[in-house]
Amino acid sequence: MRRKYTNRMRPVRSGKAKLIAGMLMGAAVWLATGQFAPGQNTNKVIPVLQMEGVPLTTVIENLARLSGQNYLFDPRAYGPTPNGPYHDRDGRVISEPLLTFTWKNMTARQALARVLQESNLYAVEMQNTPILQISRIRQDAGIVDAALLGNDTNAFIPVIQMQSVSIGTALKRLARSAGLTVVIDPELFKFSDAEAVASTIISLHWEGVTPRQAIIAVCENFGLDIVKDATTGVIHIEPKR
Repeated sequence: MRRKYTNRMRPVRSGKAKLIAGMLMGAAVWLATGQFAPGQNTNKVIPVLQMEGVPLTTVIENLARLSGQNYLFDPRAYGPTPNGPYHDRDGRVISEPLLTFTWKNMTARQALARVLQESNLYAVEMQNTPILQISRIRQDAGIVDAALLGNDTNAFIPVIQMQSVSIGTALKRLARSAGLTVVIDPELFKFSDAEAVASTIISLHWEGVTPRQAIIAVCENFGLDIVKDATTGVIHIEPKR
């Protein structure tokens, strides 16, 4: 199944609020004023969006929250990673870009699309999920055999949130929520906290996603396979061989 490379975000949600938040020491400031609320789906225009010295990944995180967009950073590409350092195209660790701008009369999703475009990032729609993969290279996420997980009869979970856990731990929790019995490769439980290796650690905050959709997205983003043992019929999740 082909993905769509897009800067179009899903509808943003409505509400009434004013958000003013300082981030990351005094030099980094986010200012957004207008009648809207983070985490609600609204297409309302925000009169002023202002950033001053805010790290790129923090800008993306906040605009995604405001627009109700779920996402993961692609660990295969140079650039931002789920918990890892920022890399250049040669894989060398560099300082993360800091954004400073003042934009007027934009929705959160329009602002997010602009940030991605001006940062040379692509938003890839992962199969059968409301989750984007954000990557610095234009390539498909790994496709998994989602049918092996059965039909999606789970209800949407209002919020799925995890912070700096191993991929195996994340999948175990999601499988439990989905009522699925799966065998997860022990390699996926390795946790490299010292270097915050992007391929072993995951953080996420998703809204309106079923556990099955979340499993599919994690597997696709991190290049995992969902396979069925021909003899026992047991479902395994493992790194691609």
